[in-house]
Amino acid sequence: AKALGGHPLALRLWSPDEPVPEEGVAVQEYVQSTVLARLSEDGIGTLGELSLSPVPLKVSELEDDSGTAELDDSAVLRWADTLVEPHHLIRNVRRGSWSDEQTATLHSEAARKWASRDGVRARRMEGHHLLHSGEPDSEWLAEHLPSITEQDSAAAAVLIEQAVGLSDDESLRETAADLALERGEA
Repeated sequence: AKALGGHPLALRLWSPDEPVPEEGVAVQEYVQSTVLARLSEDGIGTLGELSLSPVPLKVSELEDDSGTAELDDSAVLRWADTLVEPHHLIRNVRRGSWSDEQTATLHSEAARKWASRDGVRARRMEGHHLLHSGEPDSEWLAEHLPSITEQDSAAAAVLIEQAVGLSDDESLRETAADLALERGEA
């Protein structure tokens, strides 16, 4: 159960010889048939948006929150004050059900949605989705990384690390080195 994020469904699903619990066929089939198959279109849509997010969201930040009540009633959501996210087991199985092409398209759409919003949190989310859509943009990062760093240097470090992993752009490596020095990292 600990390996699967503490979700109660985990008690019957995982075998220690499986390297990544959520990737086990039995786990995916069980979650698909007992949880996801019972959700309405609204529930699936909201779950998809929440599963795509790198961090918990406020319900008001969701583009479509129409399935939130259903997900909450189905014990799919974890709450921390006003922030919500799916249980990690459910989220990871949902993410695993998308092809690479679907995932890139969903991230691209999410990046456009976050780009229309104001604030540093919106830029952080936009950056995450841009990188996962396969569109690393060193100019975008150069423009927005300083404000993200000012508010949350750990988030900025994750963004720049992901960008360096996707691109051979030397300016990204320099920015990553500068941020690591600023944060006192190797």
